[in-house]
Amino acid sequence: MASVTMPDHSVFEEKLQYLKGVGPRRAEVMADAAGLETFRDLLHYYPRRYLDRTTTVNIRDLRESTEPVTVVGTVRAMGEVPGRRRKRFELVVQDDTGQMKAVWFHRLGWIRRVFDEGDQVAFHGKVQQFGRTFSMTHPDFDKLDGDGPSLDTGRIIALYPGSSALEKIGLTSRSFRRLVYTLFKEHGLRIPDILPKWIRQEFGLMEGHIALRAAHFPRSQEELETARKRLKFEELFFIQLLLALTKQTRQEVATKAVLDQPGPLVKRFLNDVLPFQLTDAQQRAFGDILKDTGSGLQMNRLIQGDVGSGKTVVAVLALLHAIDHGYQGAFMAPTEILAEQHLTSLTEYLEPLDLN
Repeated sequence: MASVTMPDHSVFEEKLQYLKGVGPRRAEVMADAAGLETFRDLLHYYPRRYLDRTTTVNIRDLRESTEPVTVVGTVRAMGEVPGRRRKRFELVVQDDTGQMKAVWFHRLGWIRRVFDEGDQVAFHGKVQQFGRTFSMTHPDFDKLDGDGPSLDTGRIIALYPGSSALEKIGLTSRSFRRLVYTLFKEHGLRIPDILPKWIRQEFGLMEGHIALRAAHFPRSQEELETARKRLKFEELFFIQLLLALTKQTRQEVATKAVLDQPGPLVKRFLNDVLPFQLTDAQQRAFGDILKDTGSGLQMNRLIQGDVGSGKTVVAVLALLHAIDHGYQGAFMAPTEILAEQHLTSLTEYLEPLDLN
């Protein structure tokens, strides 16, 4: 028999506070605000959407458009400009082909402190044209300081779910990208694949650590879709595995209740109260319930059917079957309106049987 090497999941369980760039204070906020406590949590903190910045546009080639583009240039001038209603902050950005403006109307004090003349910056946004001047209003941006790879320019970038609590400690999408990048750089080779090789091969799935990397840093739209396929399969696989294990456990544990043959309430309901005959599908569904409840094992049943197909009648039969054998039953509904509707129909069914 071939030996099976179990993957080492210890890297998954390491606490986030020990990841470079986090620390105890940030870790506490990340846990409270987003439920992020371990490396596993951060790896599975998937982006809410993506921006495709795989191409940049020269300034001379800009055109007014509703689609955002990316421009890389040098800050040549900046300052506040008075207006009729309010001030605005403008940057003059230059590349080898021309100049454009980046404009902000909010948080001027903050944006003023972000830039210095001579900064290399990538701006991403929609382009507007005023006369012969092109500009971007409130663009996303990434300062290119040259110390390491740019995680925000020239690629498909991830945008993460945020909150005011996370932003207060400086955790924006840009910060999350850097934290995830650090995690992969320092621990990527230790991330185990939780699906066996034969399953990956049978269903054409990429390796787990590659899928996780591609979910956060996709190299192309095609790679992103392949990663999504792997991660969705993995999620459904373990849901199915959990259901199978639950079923196995349930079938191994006997209950004290054995509800075998239908009793007088069920018979009176079918013969005297119900104004119609059960359909073949309803009879089969109730027959399955009788088989399960008579087995001495726990029953879990999902009955599917269109609106008006008679699922409620089958539920009433199951309740009466339990009462016939000396047990209680509960009928639950997901909303108050639906509960009131069911109360009306159940009252109509049960009053002739002296049940309330």
